[in-house]
Amino acid sequence: MSPTTYIIPKLTTEQKELVRLVFEMEEPNLWIDRLALLPSSGLGIRMSRATVYRLKQQLELEENLSDRESIKEQARAVANEEQNATLESAAINLLHEKAFSLAASKDRADLRTACRIVQQLATVQKRTSKADVAQKNEPIFEQTEAFRLKIAKLALLHFGEIGSIRGNQTLSEDRKHRMVVERLFS
Repeated sequence: MSPTTYIIPKLTTEQKELVRLVFEMEEPNLWIDRLALLPSSGLGIRMSRATVYRLKQQLELEENLSDRESIKEQARAVANEEQNATLESAAINLLHEKAFSLAASKDRADLRTACRIVQQLATVQKRTSKADVAQKNEPIFEQTEAFRLKIAKLALLHFGEIGSIRGNQTLSEDRKHRMVVERLFS
């Protein structure tokens, strides 16, 4: 193996960012010469065409993996929100039952406690219903610019596959959608 094959693992984060910039800004036929320039504008390393393309593939792979991690983090956040909503509704039901059982008591302290629980639940339910009304007026999924860019990058990486799926007349629209989702997110 030539020494150029060992360049890729030794690149620093800053050097990788420079290489990404070169790949984005320069034409492919200029990559080798641009990267061979001195470190202020290049890496100062002359690489073979094969090494440059391996480096490009590795950087794309790293970017895809970081995008996947970000998507996993977003999915975890959504799952936690859903779990919290379930726990909240369970707690409210439990408090309703507790207030009902206390209301059946003849003890004045139990009756007062039941009244306080009912009052607090009414306050919580008013806040919840106002929040529900506010949420219904907002879009269900807020699409941030960063999220849109990530989806666009994934779509471009799989552009050929997506095009062949879209052009397949034997597939239903629902099946096409599922296949595109599988390509992008699996």
